[in-house]
Amino acid sequence: PENVNFRQRVLLTQFTTTGCTWCPSMKLVLKDALDATYSEKVVKVDCHSSTMGRNDPAYVNLKEFEEQCDGLLPSVNLDMIETTGYYQAWGADGSAVQGMIDKWYDFKDGKAAGISVNSVASDDQIVAKVTVKAAETGTYRVGIMLLEDNIVANSSQTQQGSGAADWMNTHNSIVRYMDSKYASGSGSRYYGHSLGEIAKGETSDYVFILDLPSIWDAGSLKAEQNACTWAKTWVKEELHLAVFVTTVGTDGKNEFYYVSNVVDCPIDGATPFEYK
Repeated sequence: PENVNFRQRVLLTQFTTTGCTWCPSMKLVLKDALDATYSEKVVKVDCHSSTMGRNDPAYVNLKEFEEQCDGLLPSVNLDMIETTGYYQAWGADGSAVQGMIDKWYDFKDGKAAGISVNSVASDDQIVAKVTVKAAETGTYRVGIMLLEDNIVANSSQTQQGSGAADWMNTHNSIVRYMDSKYASGSGSRYYGHSLGEIAKGETSDYVFILDLPSIWDAGSLKAEQNACTWAKTWVKEELHLAVFVTTVGTDGKNEFYYVSNVVDCPIDGATPFEYK
């Protein structure tokens, strides 16, 4: 219980789509930003937006999540608290994005919650037991993303826009589903399910059960129900998880939810706490 010095990471969500002609500029900036040093500081996920064209093999129907992050396209969101679009803050290289990563990475240094995950995958179901350990006493929430790698575009689905390159047509860490919404309708929030208050050094558990056929049949992933004729079911061997914990922070004037920590983990295996 006395060891609460956890390694922290920033959750970086890229909102994009193959039909976005400005997105190649964003992708190039992010590729420059996430060098060997900065890729270790983040868990990067991609949410392929419904805002523009749906001729996209990685499309997912998470419109409310996009709206929470200001609905900008292209855009990058950090820790579910700061969103920026290409024309607002980015230069020709990745330095501006690196500066934003540093801001939130440093903000939670010494405060980041610890996350461990034990997950088991059967033919049609993923069960993930998440244990959260508090670095400081506070209220916490937990959420999970189902991610998929190696979604490859065919000739009709390739990235549009000036600067588009072949590597942009293989999509990794694509958000396929989220189990983290605690409020619906206007002002929907995806900060996660409540764990209540956890004292410093203590833990709390939450179990996620992802029933893959039910998720697909219900339409959360079945994007062809939303006019995307290219969508296909997932490839199980390419699935992994992002588990995140949120809490309340302050800048001295205002309080806000933000991602305290996040881990990328397999759908079948153990991910222990990471201490510094």
